[in-house]
Amino acid sequence: MIPATELRGAMHALQFLTIRARAMAYDQQSHDAIAEFLDRVEMLPFYIGASEDCSEEFRRDLEEIAERFPLCAGALCAYEHPPEQW
Repeated sequence: MIPATELRGAMHALQFLTIRARAMAYDQQSHDAIAEFLDRVEMLPFYIGASEDCSEEFRRDLEEIAERFPLCAGALCAYEHPPEQW
């Protein structure tokens, strides 16, 4: 699970990554690149719903995604500093 205090940020990070995936498709990036991106993103929702605290794993995966896909660094920022309103 992601602690309640970090849940808003986790949801914003997922939203950011979903928007980036759509942008990759519109930019006609290769299927392989989009698939690799989604392979890295797919575990994030499971961390949110896990029975134990997975906030370290969530953050680590966001960092790895940002390292491999620099345009996705905003997801980590969204997690750490979510907007007040949704």
